[in-house]
Amino acid sequence: MKFWGTVEREMRGEKQEFFAKSFGMQPGTLRSAMSKRNEPMVGRTVTIARALGVSVEYLVTGKEPSGLPLRIEGIARRLAKLDDPNLMTQFEALLAIAEGGQCEAPEANPGVRPA
Repeated sequence: MKFWGTVEREMRGEKQEFFAKSFGMQPGTLRSAMSKRNEPMVGRTVTIARALGVSVEYLVTGKEPSGLPLRIEGIARRLAKLDDPNLMTQFEALLAIAEGGQCEAPEANPGVRPA
């Protein structure tokens, strides 16, 4: 898959305008680059990869990164932007399980004690 095809897949149907600013581009410039399939310069590629939470290698080759930590880091960045502590708690619990550790299920309502 080509660069912009991978970018489109990672955008998951969101509007280009939403991503243009985080890519450091004007919406019209992003639309033009995507339609013409012009690959960006290295610096812009790095910016786009960071904004999407993926590796440059993945954007350029279309292949999943060989190391899981890059994908996990990208997921963590996306969850942090949602500013939802419950999602982060659940993510951290899943991460602990994935790393072979044990974790306890988070309380349904932290701070509220049962009667």
